[in-house]
Amino acid sequence: MLPDEGHQGVEPSVVYLPTVSGSTFGFDFTVTTGSTFYIDPAVAIGYQYAIGAGNPNFASVLLPLVGTGLFNLMSCNGASLGSATAGVAQSFGAGGVDCFRVLGIDASAGLDPNDPTVFITGLTFMGDGEFTGTMDPLVTPEPTTLLLLGTTLAGLGLATRSRRHREN
Repeated sequence: MLPDEGHQGVEPSVVYLPTVSGSTFGFDFTVTTGSTFYIDPAVAIGYQYAIGAGNPNFASVLLPLVGTGLFNLMSCNGASLGSATAGVAQSFGAGGVDCFRVLGIDASAGLDPNDPTVFITGLTFMGDGEFTGTMDPLVTPEPTTLLLLGTTLAGLGLATRSRRHREN
C-alpha cells in the first residue's frame, strides 16, 4: 500500500527509480515546490536521504506502510527529528533539511532486497530546481558476517587473556 498526499491505498502515478553506484542510490529529476515526488531504492532497515549540491532542501517526507508503519527520523548529525507514521506527511519545518535518516524499518517485514519498489518514499522540496540527491540504505550485517566478527572478537579476547597470563 503506497501513500499519496496522506491517503493510503492510492498509488502514485510516477515513481523515480535510482541509479546505483556501489551501495548508494542516486537520483536526478526536476522538482517543484508543493509537489510530492516518490522515490524507491532497494530494501534496508533504514535509509539516509541527502540532497545534491545546489538542490532545494527537503520540506517533508511521506513513508509507506511497512511493518508497524512507525518510524524514527534523525538528522544526519544524529539529532532527533521526531517520529513518522506511514501515510502521514512529516514536515521538516522552516528551511527544511538537506539530509535525514529514516530508522526503525522492521527487519521481520521480510522486504525483498531485489524488489526496487518495496519502500517508495514521497518527498516535497523547499523550492524549485533539480534533485540529484541520494538515498543510502542502512543495513545490518549478514548473519555470516556477524558470526565471523564474533569468532574474531572471541579469538582476540582469548589471545589477550593468554598473553596477560604469560606476563604474570
